[in-house]
Amino acid sequence: MFGLNTTADGHVPLSYQLYDGNQADVTTHQPNWERLRQMVGKENFIYVADSKLCSDDNLRLIDEHGGQFITVIPRNVREVTGFLKRVREGEEIEWQHEHSVPNSRKKGWTNTYRIHVGERMDNYRILWIHSDAKEHLEGKARESRIAKAEQKLQEVSSGLNQYYLKTRKQIEEAVKKATHGAGPYLFVTIHEEKTVQQVQIGKGRPGSNTRYREEEKTHYRLEWIRNETAIQEAQRADGLFPLVDNTSLEPVEVLRTYKDRNRLPPYTEEAFGMGGRGGTSAPFSSSLDHRPHRCRRGRQSARSRRAPSLFRTTLSLALLAPATLSGPLQAS
Repeated sequence: MFGLNTTADGHVPLSYQLYDGNQADVTTHQPNWERLRQMVGKENFIYVADSKLCSDDNLRLIDEHGGQFITVIPRNVREVTGFLKRVREGEEIEWQHEHSVPNSRKKGWTNTYRIHVGERMDNYRILWIHSDAKEHLEGKARESRIAKAEQKLQEVSSGLNQYYLKTRKQIEEAVKKATHGAGPYLFVTIHEEKTVQQVQIGKGRPGSNTRYREEEKTHYRLEWIRNETAIQEAQRADGLFPLVDNTSLEPVEVLRTYKDRNRLPPYTEEAFGMGGRGGTSAPFSSSLDHRPHRCRRGRQSARSRRAPSLFRTTLSLALLAPATLSGPLQAS
């Protein structure tokens, strides 16, 4: 894993850091923040990163040393699971802010964000963001998973009572595999139908002295319907994601600063092989000037190196911005 610090204007390299390929991203943020702190000579810049930053130790280090941070909270955190549970059960969200930006992929389209403020994680502010574009993508992805599962269930159903689908255990395993990713949204029932048949004892042509025994046969069939209640509950939480920060920025500015971290420097795809063959790593970088900063970390597996691309490279990001300068600090 390769780390690169550059300026935002011109993307001039300032420093770099090499990490072991198997190092957890969560452990890289504290030393990276300390190096940036020493380089800048102050702590009052804003450090923005993905969910790997959101650990008690990482946030406490930055906060206790006078630094500021913005990050997304993992879905398994208690405050997140509790809020999403209430939303899925029907609790209405009070949206206090709204922010719209042009859609970068669809000309003429607009992405709208709504922001709810009021939740806390320890002493830090939680901003719940709703993105209409994210809501559309999540709903589309869920429908695709359900439709794919239904197609696979049809394939399982057509193969029942033969080969490797003769027992309930075999069928249950096949159903579990077929509904992977869509299980909560489907009710699947395995029906058993038992019949008794007369089976000849011994070989030969049946005659007046032929003896028979009764043999029970079990036939299975599948039936499934959609769990509309579970689908509706999931739809209520579509498009939501939580940010946590300790800054004094307005909520819309927090969102804008976090979203700005997604831009890549223009040279990185070519320089690190992210858009063509031969790449082995993806960079992280942090710019130290008067515009927003972003840090990226990344790695590619042997499999992804066969056809390397930006979308197949795992990246974690961090964005830095000084609170006292005339403009935000940009990291590429």
